[in-house]
Amino acid sequence: MDRVSSQMTPRDMQYYMRRNGVRSNELANKVAGNTRVLDPRDNPSAASHSVLLSSKIDRLQTFVENAEQMKDDIRLAENSLQQANAILHEVRRLAVTAANGTYSDSDRKIMANQLNEYLYGLIDLANTRNEDGIALFSGTRRSPDAFKTVESSVEGSGHPVVVSVEYIGDNGGRTTEISDGRFAEFGNAGDHLFWANYDRLYSPFNALGYRVLEDSAIMIDGKTVALSAGDNIHTIINKINQADLRVRAYFDEPGGTMTLEATEPHQIWLEDAGTGTVLSDLGFIEQDQLPPYNLAGGVIRSGGSVFDEVIRLRDQLYKNNALDAGGKGLKGISVAQDNLLTKIAHIGNLEQRLDTVMSRLTLDIPQYADMNNKQLGKTPDDLAQSIVEMQDLQNMHKATLQTTAKVLQPTLMDFLR
Repeated sequence: MDRVSSQMTPRDMQYYMRRNGVRSNELANKVAGNTRVLDPRDNPSAASHSVLLSSKIDRLQTFVENAEQMKDDIRLAENSLQQANAILHEVRRLAVTAANGTYSDSDRKIMANQLNEYLYGLIDLANTRNEDGIALFSGTRRSPDAFKTVESSVEGSGHPVVVSVEYIGDNGGRTTEISDGRFAEFGNAGDHLFWANYDRLYSPFNALGYRVLEDSAIMIDGKTVALSAGDNIHTIINKINQADLRVRAYFDEPGGTMTLEATEPHQIWLEDAGTGTVLSDLGFIEQDQLPPYNLAGGVIRSGGSVFDEVIRLRDQLYKNNALDAGGKGLKGISVAQDNLLTKIAHIGNLEQRLDTVMSRLTLDIPQYADMNNKQLGKTPDDLAQSIVEMQDLQNMHKATLQTTAKVLQPTLMDFLR
């Protein structure tokens, strides 16, 4: 309740002038910031919606960055694989040429040396590194190289050459999120891309009377196959074949043994999950080793990488063996090239998918930004309204000052005070 006195009018005028000044300052800040919601208290509902929209925009921008990063990797991978395919084409041509009976021993040694140079070229391409210095074809393992080499002397070579190439990555693929709940996988495992044969593993263990002792699981190519206590060898084979694997299992009735065969060229990885010992009991693996180099001593393995095929072909030429060079050697190179072309096509499809996703995201981001601007009052109409309101307050402030000057005219008593 105000006390009626001679000071009431000046105080009221000062109060309303200060209030208009605060409001005018707020509008000036909003005009300067091009928004009508400087603080959440200005419009709690709009502020909460803006937070959600800003979070959505940030996620979309992250997805675009993920897709761009993956595109850079797959373009580099595609370029390396195309060059590897060109080298394999030359290797294939050389294998056909070497099978011709008109060439001499010295001619085939020259061809073998040329194959050795092609081999080094393939190894360099298989160890391609991305911009971070990480091997591009090492799966999910972040290492500088995907393959390591061993050099030694070979009959007829006259100098040390590569005698084996081992894959030191893993069998996983690089996965990145390109949309809410949607992922793109780049199958960059080197033992899939640079493999030349369908791996086959023959166990020497007679499993005819074998039973799983307790509930356990096995891992094939990184995927788990659950087994139950009491499962016999036929049940185990059936569960493997029903699983989503690129491996088939077979049972050899006469010998009572089990065989695993890849359905596409790649290196088979075997491992017992947890405390299970099924694969080691069946004679496939050794417990104290890591895949893929954990195969038991008695396991017979057929198949190999594209490097193995080139090494085998080169060694046959050093020995002047034209028959194997044009037969087995040519077949392995053909399978390797077919596998490589299939992987290149898959990478091309992945790149096309990423282009489609990025095109959609680049259209979605401006739309969400417009929605966010509407919530925050950042549209031209909102700016115009704020300017009009600020102008009204300035006019009101000016009129208040003029009225106050007329109403509160100073008197002699004001000066005497």
